[in-house]
Amino acid sequence: MNPSSAFQDRTSSRTPRTTRKSTMPEGYRVPLRRGSEYSDLLLRRLRTLLLEDPDQSAVIGVASCGRRHGVTTTAVNLAIRAADHLISPTLIVDANFNNRTVSKLYRCGGPGISECLTGEKTVEACVEKTKIEGMHVLGLGDRELARQLVLDPQCLNGFINEIREQYRLAVIDFPPINKPSQADLLISHLDGVLLVTRYGTKEEQLTEFQADVQSAGSKVLGIVMTGGRSPLPKWLQRFF
Repeated sequence: MNPSSAFQDRTSSRTPRTTRKSTMPEGYRVPLRRGSEYSDLLLRRLRTLLLEDPDQSAVIGVASCGRRHGVTTTAVNLAIRAADHLISPTLIVDANFNNRTVSKLYRCGGPGISECLTGEKTVEACVEKTKIEGMHVLGLGDRELARQLVLDPQCLNGFINEIREQYRLAVIDFPPINKPSQADLLISHLDGVLLVTRYGTKEEQLTEFQADVQSAGSKVLGIVMTGGRSPLPKWLQRFF
């Protein structure tokens, strides 16, 4: 994959505080900032790619080709800024069956995606409100059920269709694509996958990621590059 053909976001896993003007189009209400300008840039590009029609909805995945690349941070910040900019209702989904970071972050203790994918519960019955207006979260649910999950095509179709009917944008937090997971079958139902990768990742790994996503029946929307080296010496970084 040629990185120059995809939009790149060089940001760290930490979310900086800023009061810069939003990069979103005119006409959007911009509240007190809680997210970086990079999240807004991502949102603007995704809006151009997938959400030009006000009646259109999008379900996207956020994934990487390795651990600790900043996937969950990117997914959550993107969902928050979408709600802030009234691209809502917005849903953040925990499909990381091994790590469940989103579920821990939002303290999801009830049924979640595991129960939805088995047909035991509807999405509406499992989502939980967050403190962000217009944003809901769907946790992992029962961990034992998640480990034994065998996806039924009918339940999977119903799950995705319900999300599209109820939410303008759904952002799904995926485990690393290069490791087999129950989440893999979800990819073919998405509008695309956003690749999050650390600065310095080899081009061969990016190419392999693109091939894996395409073979699963989806496409790579672009690249978010995290963990770039700062040009400032370490003793000076603490002042910024």
